[in-house]
Amino acid sequence: MYTVNFWAILVLSQKGNKKINHKKIMNIKIGVVFMLSNIGIPGLILILVLALIIFGPKKLPELGRAVGQTLREFKKSTNELIEENEEKETVSSSIDKKRTIEESTNSTLNTK
Repeated sequence: MYTVNFWAILVLSQKGNKKINHKKIMNIKIGVVFMLSNIGIPGLILILVLALIIFGPKKLPELGRAVGQTLREFKKSTNELIEENEEKETVSSSIDKKRTIEESTNSTLNTK
């Protein structure tokens, strides 16, 4: 699921979206989950057997570790991107609030 977050953010950022909307990320995640849910148990068994044939029993644990590390890195980068986006939104909203306060105080001072 974490790779889905990463790919959702990557797809949205490549489309030129400056603000990454969490609803769009959820829509992409739901679409990928539905796509993966169609595999089923026979499909998963087939994938595991093919991996065993291609990589062999000695390399399979190494492959599992590599996949786990990759998922952790994707999760970390995804969380960092989301946190950066949220920080930018909070900073921009606080700047907007300060501007409106300054404008309102300036307008009240000018009316006196």
